[in-house]
Amino acid sequence: MFLNPENNSKYILKEKVAKFFSEKELVTDKDVHDFALSEKIEPSEFEEVIYELLTSFFNAGKSKEVKVDVSKELLEKEIEVEMEHTTCKIIAEKIVRDHLAENEKYYEFLDKMENEMKNSEQK
Repeated sequence: MFLNPENNSKYILKEKVAKFFSEKELVTDKDVHDFALSEKIEPSEFEEVIYELLTSFFNAGKSKEVKVDVSKELLEKEIEVEMEHTTCKIIAEKIVRDHLAENEKYYEFLDKMENEMKNSEQK
């Protein structure tokens, strides 16, 4: 599913967690425990990897280093753009803030690129 640059058991477990969550629309605690046991993994170890992946996501990205002042209206508009990647507005907002921290004109460039792609497809 993912590249494994580390080629170790911890990475393989992270892959299993990511695959598990990507294949389910809604995951319950029981689902986590049942899956962990079916994989012969201690549920607490499986949960630890879940927490590690979430922490890694929320503590990474340019928005941790660079604070961008963005209007509520723009933020809401761009969150809708990023909802193509997630069903969670908190995650979408994180993605927006990371993109804007990289380049405050990120969404202007994205709009331009998408329009150019549409125009080239119509030819």
